[in-house]
Amino acid sequence: MKKHTIMIAAAMLTLTATAQETYQAATLLRPELNGTARYVGMGGAMEALGADISTISTNPAGIGLFRHSSANLSFGIISQQDAPKMDGADKTHASFDQAGFVYSMRTGRNSFLNFAFNYTKSRDFNNILHASGRANRSSQNQLTYDKADKEIISIEEDKNGFYSDNLSSNQVDLLHMNYTLYDPQAKPEWRWGYYESDTYDMLRQQHGYIGKYDLNVSGNIKDKVYLGLTIGIHDVHYNAYSEYEEVFSDNYGGALLVDEQRITGTGFDFKAGVIVRPIAESPFRFGFSVSTPTFYDLTTSNYTELHVVDKNSGRNAQ
Repeated sequence: MKKHTIMIAAAMLTLTATAQETYQAATLLRPELNGTARYVGMGGAMEALGADISTISTNPAGIGLFRHSSANLSFGIISQQDAPKMDGADKTHASFDQAGFVYSMRTGRNSFLNFAFNYTKSRDFNNILHASGRANRSSQNQLTYDKADKEIISIEEDKNGFYSDNLSSNQVDLLHMNYTLYDPQAKPEWRWGYYESDTYDMLRQQHGYIGKYDLNVSGNIKDKVYLGLTIGIHDVHYNAYSEYEEVFSDNYGGALLVDEQRITGTGFDFKAGVIVRPIAESPFRFGFSVSTPTFYDLTTSNYTELHVVDKNSGRNAQ
């Protein structure tokens, strides 16, 4: 049976990363299409075409098509004209997207040995998001209640009467379980309950980037076979701040959740490729490349604050 607790909580919780943060990290590390203007204009479909420094991270053999030393620099402007104002967040910012060079050295009449370095911003995290609307009597703490009731999450009571995590939930679930859903001082039949909400308002700001540094050695054999090897190093910097506010139904008050997240770390990968031009008189060629997964060593941290105000109790806390 649905119940409403009459309680108030102001709580702060700092925890190590849980399973949910692991999935979030995997989502953040998906690369964006970025590189030289030519590479982006081609949609990145240059694995067999080569002769562009951005192919250093897709098919390393593409660098083997260079016959002269070269340097490239790319940047852009990113703007969110309709984004709300938020302290510490820029709606418009410059983005340094790519910088690199190729040193080409002739080793024979039609053969070259090339060395290359390229920096690419594979992800730009700068973003402001605002959403609000009617909650239709659903709420964040009700979601936690339903997950616990259906045993989707498993949170057990410890010897001090607090509910602790076994890595199946996150900071938000733990805060609601300890400070919103459960009141050990109430009558047994009223110790568990949740608030319904009429409206919600969410504001989120994130910034940071993933920088990728590629080192390449490549070359060609008689201008027919091109070979390449790339070692990639990834540098991760992600920061996010969000506020999520709900107004409880039936004039019960409201809740404000403040969350700060940070992910930092490094990673590396290896790529090898080949491009073949079988007919000397024709520009037709085909390419093949293989890549290892990117191996990351990441550190994640979260700081979460929950403020709950119950107007009917006559108590307030911030």
